[in-house]
Amino acid sequence: MPLCGADVLNMKKTITITAHNRPDYFVRVLETLAQNVTIDWEIYISIEPTGVRPQMITLAETYFPDVNLFLPPHKYGVRGNPYTLLSHVFSYVG
Repeated sequence: MPLCGADVLNMKKTITITAHNRPDYFVRVLETLAQNVTIDWEIYISIEPTGVRPQMITLAETYFPDVNLFLPPHKYGVRGNPYTLLSHVFSYVG
């Protein structure tokens, strides 16, 4: 059954971002996103384990204090990291 207008309006809106080892690009993404109205959006960010992960966590929490961080225990890679984050979000948000 297709969703009607009211169902779509009541759905939770999410933004998912995956990050790995590039704080310079990551901060550019966060700066750009922060210029938008995100009040009705839940932001989920997955940051893979690297030497700069603590710095990237700080950046994410600075720009978005209510961010939902997903910190995988090991590297899932360019295909696995987004898939794992989306699976996590769908299981949490529904």
